[in-house]
Amino acid sequence: MTPNLILPACLQSTKAPWPALLVVKAGQRADSLVPVPEGYTLKMVQGAKCQTADGLLSEVARALDFPGYFGHNRDALEECLADLEWLPAKGYILLITDAAQVLPDDEDEYETFLEILSDAGEA
Repeated sequence: MTPNLILPACLQSTKAPWPALLVVKAGQRADSLVPVPEGYTLKMVQGAKCQTADGLLSEVARALDFPGYFGHNRDALEECLADLEWLPAKGYILLITDAAQVLPDDEDEYETFLEILSDAGEA
């Protein structure tokens, strides 16, 4: 079975867990392998720009077009991810490329980021 055949059902599920790992070959574009269900929005975060907490906040804010009032801290990240009123959609797919580069030297911050994403999925 190819990822294109199993991914849409996974992405449309409202049941946890929401993260899914997509391994792509060199030269493939990850976003071309993720079929976006009708009414959903796909946003891409460049993991290579997320090696520090500040870099992560800036890159997620850029990818999701956070409003100018975004406070560049964990609480503001959680608030914006739970709201997304400026990006009206039925659902959201956040594709993080080079995920191994996200906060590689800060396990606590990485776990906090995953918790924030999980909480946003439940909102």
